[in-house]
Amino acid sequence: MGYIGPLSLNVNSDNNVAQNNRRFNLNANNDPSDVAPVVVGVPKNWKLDRSVLGRGTVAPKIAPELLRRAEASVAKLDAAEQAGALAQGITKPLADLLRVLK
Repeated sequence: MGYIGPLSLNVNSDNNVAQNNRRFNLNANNDPSDVAPVVVGVPKNWKLDRSVLGRGTVAPKIAPELLRRAEASVAKLDAAEQAGALAQGITKPLADLLRVLK
């Protein structure tokens, strides 16, 4: 069995991602002196701060026709929900997601 060291997270460069098809590697075979004492995590209530978009962050590009079709589908789901054909609250997460994507 190989050396077991502290758990570490490696973040690969764009070149390595192109070659290995992964941005992050999690391993436990580094010497303790090679591992920085950093905790990596995302809080459960984290949300994207849209004000940073345009400062190096690229928002996803979605075709206008796809957005229109998604809006139409959400509207139909909402109408069905209001008519009692769907459980209450089903449409809201989809509408929220669509609003973020616009």
